[in-house]
Amino acid sequence: MPAKKKVTSQPNEDPIREYVIGEFRGNFPEIAVGPNIDLDSLTNGDDSPFFVTLPVARIGEVSANGLLYDEELVTEIEGQMVGKGGIMGHIKPDERDSKFPIEDVDWVGYTREAGTTWGKAYVPPGQTREYIRRLMARGGKLATSIYGPYSKREPLSDGRFKLRGLKLESLDLAPADRAALQLGGKFAVTAQMTDEPSEEPEMEKEQLIAELTVKDVPQALRDQIIQEFSKANDTEQTIAELKSQLEAKDTVISELQVAAAKRVEEKFEAALDGLVSETINWKVEGDDAQKKVDALRTSYRARVVSEMGDKRDAETLKTAAERVWEGEYQIIAETMRDALAGPSARVNGKTRDSRELDTSPEAVAKARAEMGL
Repeated sequence: MPAKKKVTSQPNEDPIREYVIGEFRGNFPEIAVGPNIDLDSLTNGDDSPFFVTLPVARIGEVSANGLLYDEELVTEIEGQMVGKGGIMGHIKPDERDSKFPIEDVDWVGYTREAGTTWGKAYVPPGQTREYIRRLMARGGKLATSIYGPYSKREPLSDGRFKLRGLKLESLDLAPADRAALQLGGKFAVTAQMTDEPSEEPEMEKEQLIAELTVKDVPQALRDQIIQEFSKANDTEQTIAELKSQLEAKDTVISELQVAAAKRVEEKFEAALDGLVSETINWKVEGDDAQKKVDALRTSYRARVVSEMGDKRDAETLKTAAERVWEGEYQIIAETMRDALAGPSARVNGKTRDSRELDTSPEAVAKARAEMGL
């Protein structure tokens, strides 16, 4: 009779732990969400749901511990993994009765391609999602690990063994260097909205760069960035200083222009006052008479300025003064002189003969009226 295979029992207190490595390269299967998963409720409040696709098992493979992944075992894993959670690492055997860690991932679907079982897990916001994102950024690897008790262990003649009656408690994540089952597998990270599922096998370069943090950047590159920033900052500071100096120079120029314009105006005012005083230069007795002479000077002065327009040079001043005086102010001045019994009025130091003027009653009356005489 052929020898029977020896079957040994394994207590539930010592659950199996097997690892499968995945890495961020290659193509990944599309995995539908299981019918028992309410994805909308699972991702509620997450504006950009984040999923990871990882290899879980492959039929015919043997782990470093000697476990043969046959059809029966792989089928048991597939039948239990959807709806299970997973943590980073495993619970210690002596803590299984007391520890209750909150899962870091939620397995929502699986598929089998060419003998390999792939699982898809939702990764909620938190440290695990950030860790996987960083791991992907540096091209790292990630392992899955089945965890749970089993009913039987069947040794094989070549040293391998099979497991029967696996009760999968969790499908966890672990560092790749602890993996017992070396499938040479890969894993993908996808982000999809619940109303329009999609899978992206690889992250775009722009997205990868946008999600990098300072800790993800190599030290050499970080030093280069700091150096370039320092140069740019120094350049900006130099530009700012030059702008400040230019603004200060513009302020000085503006102040000098104002001062120069003021000096020109003061010089013009002095020349104008001198010309008016020289033109209307007779003296009178009494305050009333002096007020009338001052009023004439003020009126004459204003008419000369108006005649000049915007010009302020000496030649224009002389020409405008003579034109205004000879046009109407000479008769006004002579009329006032006669009324005040003063000497002959003078213009530019010369006595004007009243016989050259229009001394008609109409002209005299007009002049007296204009000066309030």
